Amino acid sequence: MVRISAIVAASALVFASVASAQTFEAKKPQKKAEAKIVTTDAYPFGNTCMISGKPAKKGLVAEAKGYHIKVCCKRCLKKIEADPAKYAKKFEAAVISQQSKNYPLKVCPISGEKLGKMGKPAKIVIDNHLVELCCKGCTKKANKKKAEIIAKITDAAYKTQSHSKTMATCPVSGKPVGKKPVELMHGTTLVQFCCKKCKAKFVKNPSKFLTAKATAKTAEKTSGN
Repeated sequence: MVRISAIVAASALVFASVASAQTFEAKKPQKKAEAKIVTTDAYPFGNTCMISGKPAKKGLVAEAKGYHIKVCCKRCLKKIEADPAKYAKKFEAAVISQQSKNYPLKVCPISGEKLGKMGKPAKIVIDNHLVELCCKGCTKKANKKKAEIIAKITDAAYKTQSHSKTMATCPVSGKPVGKKPVELMHGTTLVQFCCKKCKAKFVKNPSKFLTAKATAKTAEKTSGN
């Protein structure tokens, strides 16, 4: 009887220890999930035609050197089809112009070499995003890792700009963005709005409002704010 009692007591002790460990585990503080970065597809012209500036017609897209360009009508479609190299170059120029200023990486995402060390960085456009490489030789590898590279660039750009408000006023309405602005990453640019309606307007034609954003920020610096 003594031996059985000892076994029962030992079993009870083990059970109590396991239960205690489970209770402790349940009470461990959970790590706070990081805020999800909201992004656009980084298409430089939003829902507008690159040629006319008019609203693009749904489903009407021209292909130029691998780029898919939204157009408003068949006339614009034929223009791109007649000279795809010309419009592909314009498309690349628009993406690079919008995203170069806030490009966050200082090294090539493929080789790890410092940008500029091997001459002028090669600026390429992958899925509407600017990617800077140490040389054109890294282009093929960059295309194979495009999702990983784009995520890395977007994350770095957000972290660089999110420490403080990018501007005091909304680029769409001109109103103050407030203490908790609505945020959106467009390529490498963090844009802050006063409300969700303004964000929706921006997505339709980002090139129009990015110009307004840059102008407003310059005015802030000039005024000393």
